[in-house]
Amino acid sequence: MDGPRPVRSRVRPTPRGSAGVLLTNVAWWLLAIVCAAVVLRVADFMPSILLGTPHGGRRFARLADLERAAGRTMPVPAYYPSSIEWPPGDQRLYPPASAAFWCRHRTQGAVWLVVATAPAGAGAVASQVLPPASELQRGDGEVRGQPAIVARLRDADGAVWQQVSWTGARGVVLLRYRGTLDELMRMAASMSE
Repeated sequence: MDGPRPVRSRVRPTPRGSAGVLLTNVAWWLLAIVCAAVVLRVADFMPSILLGTPHGGRRFARLADLERAAGRTMPVPAYYPSSIEWPPGDQRLYPPASAAFWCRHRTQGAVWLVVATAPAGAGAVASQVLPPASELQRGDGEVRGQPAIVARLRDADGAVWQQVSWTGARGVVLLRYRGTLDELMRMAASMSE
C-alpha cells in the first residue's frame, strides 16, 4: 500500500445543540437585542430633535389642550405689550407636571415671552420648559403681595431676558420676557391666578 494515508483530524465537530452552539446563538441574540435597543433609543429622541423641543416634552396645538393635560388652568396676563402675538405659538408640558406657553414677537418672529407653571409641591418649574440661559443678576421682588425672585438672563444667542418667579395659590409661576423689566412686572401683576 503505497498510496497516501488518510489524515485524521484532531478537531472534532461539535454536535448540534451542544453548549458551544447554544452560547454562540445566545450571544448573537443578545447582540441583536442591544442593537435594537440602541435603534429604538435614537428613534425616541428623533421627534424632540426634529421639533426643536427637549426630550420628554409634549406639544399641544391649543392652550386649552395644554391645560387639560396639565390638569390646571394656565395663568394668563391681562396686560400684554402690543409687540407680542396672541394666541401663543407653542404650548408644552414636561414631566412631571411643568407646563408653559411661548409667545413670539409680532415682527421678529422670535420667542419673546414664556409663561411657565409647576404644581405647588414641585418647588420649581422644570428646566426643560425654558429656553437655555445663564443668569446675570438675581434679586428679591414682590408680585401681588407674594415674595418673588427677579432675574436678568442671557440666552445662547446673546439676547437679554428678564424673569420673575413666585409661588402662588396654585403653584409656581414663572414669566420670562425679552423686553423691559417694567413691562415684565406689569404683566406679572396682571396675571389671572
